[in-house]
Amino acid sequence: MTINIDEILNKDLQYEGIQFASKPAALRQLVLVRDILDALPSGDWLTGVDIGSKYDDLGHMLKAHGVRCTRVDIENRPGDGEFV
Repeated sequence: MTINIDEILNKDLQYEGIQFASKPAALRQLVLVRDILDALPSGDWLTGVDIGSKYDDLGHMLKAHGVRCTRVDIENRPGDGEFV
């Protein structure tokens, strides 16, 4: 399972409802998501940990691919993911 980063960067800097501020910001997040998805086997049992994600973007993008994330942070910031 992978994502086409070039296609996303050549469009409107948006992916799965996340609007990126710039191409470098999009590239950082999308490369991370792509690498995680490429390394994981498929299955609905997958659970990830999103550490310190201010806006829950990583968890949101991974959730679109069936990877459940629990967000670990020092503050319960806005977002729809589980929080620890």
